[in-house]
Amino acid sequence: HTPWLRDAQSEAQKQQRLATLFDLAETAKQKKKTLAKLEKLQGDSGGFPWFNGGYTNEYITRHIAAGLGHMKKLGIKNDDTPQTDRMYQNAIDALDKEWLKRFNKYLERNKSLENYSYSNAFWHYLYARSFDVVSIEKSDQLLQEAVGYAFAKAEKSYSSQPLYTKLLMAITLHRNGKTKLASSIIEGLKQTAVKSDENGMYWKENKNSWYWYSSDIETQALAIEAFQEVAADLTSVEELKIWLLKNKRTNQWKSTKATADATYALLLQGGKWLDVEKNNKITWGNKPLPADKMKAVEKEAGTGYFKITMNAPEVYKELATVTVKNKSEVTGYGALYWQYFQDLDTIKVDDDLPLSVKKKLFKKVMTDSGEKLDEITSEDPLKIGDLITVRLIIKTNADMDFVHLKDMRASGFEPVDVISKYKWQDGLGYYQSTKDVATHFFFDKMNKGTYVFEYDVRANNAGQFSNGITQLECMYAPEFSSHSEGMRVKIEE
Repeated sequence: HTPWLRDAQSEAQKQQRLATLFDLAETAKQKKKTLAKLEKLQGDSGGFPWFNGGYTNEYITRHIAAGLGHMKKLGIKNDDTPQTDRMYQNAIDALDKEWLKRFNKYLERNKSLENYSYSNAFWHYLYARSFDVVSIEKSDQLLQEAVGYAFAKAEKSYSSQPLYTKLLMAITLHRNGKTKLASSIIEGLKQTAVKSDENGMYWKENKNSWYWYSSDIETQALAIEAFQEVAADLTSVEELKIWLLKNKRTNQWKSTKATADATYALLLQGGKWLDVEKNNKITWGNKPLPADKMKAVEKEAGTGYFKITMNAPEVYKELATVTVKNKSEVTGYGALYWQYFQDLDTIKVDDDLPLSVKKKLFKKVMTDSGEKLDEITSEDPLKIGDLITVRLIIKTNADMDFVHLKDMRASGFEPVDVISKYKWQDGLGYYQSTKDVATHFFFDKMNKGTYVFEYDVRANNAGQFSNGITQLECMYAPEFSSHSEGMRVKIEE
């Protein structure tokens, strides 16, 4: 049913490509090719364009310099280190020249840089060059003066800055010896964070926007770096990681940029992410995992992922209980699914959050005051020709990508709108597809909230019919799902 087949295939291919990362010779070869390509893009000034042949882009240069700085921070040292160090230093030199040009232009109209507006971009620049703090002390006198003013203003202005900028400030100040102010920023952020067992630690204002400093994934990754480096608060770091990993379960990380930053944040503390397999002890139905089933399962290279299926004759009551003991230093995820058959009419509503869906049927009645909707139940007979409005009420307590809503339809009903197309309703964009048995709604993005959808069908056959159920599911995290209760409808001549 889903229009995201290619995404699903791409996900499977990504899993298969994991194996190539364990071929160290091939990885080293590809890395050399990539670094050579990147250095070729670096202009004579040391800056990088967005695309080959374009003008030097100051933001792209900052971004790449920060990425090379991340490699330095992780302590990656190999034959390519002289090349990456050279690229990093050239990029920093280009950024220094660009900012000195801006400061000199400002000084043409002003006496000093004291009242200069030190923007988000400036703090990102200082963050990018903070991976080599010594270079600030050897830099141009005017640049040192600007940094001094920026640090002084930060003490009074940091509270009004966006979340991402506060984190940039904290890390940069800490690396430049302003540890007291950096710690105050982190403490303030900790006080305003939301904490929960299920979602970890996060900030409500951390939302995506069109600004470069408004990316939820990159902000959360930067928070992990800040809380670890500035505060050495490993408990908060683990809580921050939970939010980051849970987001990945229900969403795509939207860009290579966000994915790289998230990966860097997860690698900062310990390198035991691939030790999950040997550090997990799983007991299923008070017994170890069945040896015959495990032999037939090929574990995914590196990640320890596996899946076991038990068929009906093998299932017994105790299999409803799984015990997992995680002795590793990293968070793991798993799921248990129980699949069975049930008459549609007897299915009870499943409206536990994070996802829930309810379905109601209304008969459209024309009155002197206009159109009126009368709710109908299994006991209320309909007439052939009656126009019925199907109302679906969706609730989600988390942002989710790729959500599929399948609304089954009684065989005595015919849809009024049979053309499949993209639509907008109640603040959500979705693709609606009408099929013989059900109407399908596909949402690329569903933000936290409550939504109401309506569409019309017409009663066209007499009899008693099962109206089925409505199913709601996050496609790439099927444990996040819900369904409405089943009901019957009666249509008379």
